[in-house]
Amino acid sequence: MKHKNAVIIAGVAIAAAGVAIVALVRSGKLSAGKSIPVQKMSRAELASHTQVVLKPFPVTRFDATGALAEVREKMQQYAVLQPTSPGMARSSFPAGEVERQLPIVLELAADLVYHRFGQDDVHVYKAFRRSQGYELKPTDSLVNKWMIASDYQDMFHRPYPGNEHFERVFDEVWDFQKSFAGSRHMMAGLCLTPDTVVVSFYDKHYENPNTDGRIDGTLGPRVWVGGASGSLRHWWTPGAEDLHAALRRRKVVRMATVGVVAVFNDGKRLPILVRMYLAPESGNWRYAGLHYQNDYDDHRASIGIDW
Repeated sequence: MKHKNAVIIAGVAIAAAGVAIVALVRSGKLSAGKSIPVQKMSRAELASHTQVVLKPFPVTRFDATGALAEVREKMQQYAVLQPTSPGMARSSFPAGEVERQLPIVLELAADLVYHRFGQDDVHVYKAFRRSQGYELKPTDSLVNKWMIASDYQDMFHRPYPGNEHFERVFDEVWDFQKSFAGSRHMMAGLCLTPDTVVVSFYDKHYENPNTDGRIDGTLGPRVWVGGASGSLRHWWTPGAEDLHAALRRRKVVRMATVGVVAVFNDGKRLPILVRMYLAPESGNWRYAGLHYQNDYDDHRASIGIDW
């Protein structure tokens, strides 16, 4: 059925299947203290365990009056720093600097998640991104590697109209994704407690660019990592402050990851991660990635959300 192809738009799937976003199957070598190690549970067991663990946490709903202010306030109130342990990526921030940067990255994460998932007006979202200095540009990587043209044809059953209509394409994809499958994959809100908002600061090195800060907090890797995760397709560029360009020039870039538990319209709960980097020239934090965690059955990630 043709519509089945649409569920892979901008979602997480196996690269060999030719879809837009690469599924990252975790190695499962982390363990949660004396509990059952991750590698001793199947991916299905990890996913089921996660729903049981996360169900009791209260939800801050996006449709409530003043939702953005409440999300910002609670993230600042409840966020905890990821404890360091052997083998983790470390941060070169001097003493006291993490405490100064923490409220900045929390507000940036809250604003991104709310504007992309907590409201459905594409013009509000685009104004938000442009106010931060991002550009909506059809880069070669985005159009070819991330397969926007072929996904567009799967979604709308007509050819990709060309890069000169890139903003119109973004608007159409936004509208398609927010209503697809009865909007069951869209977020209803966030769980904002000391167990469900965790922040990690770390350094990314040019010679090992795939290393990122770990988030597992008090709930452990069985919840925060699980059996599968994936990156969502990003359409916006920060111009000269591109992460990969900064790594080539500086060799080391300071990073932050904010982890928070999201609640979807059908009740499913999953950790999401917002990754950021500190642009060396301007000193501004920039978004580096948006990721689903522990999504074993691809219920969310294979449908996907572009951002």
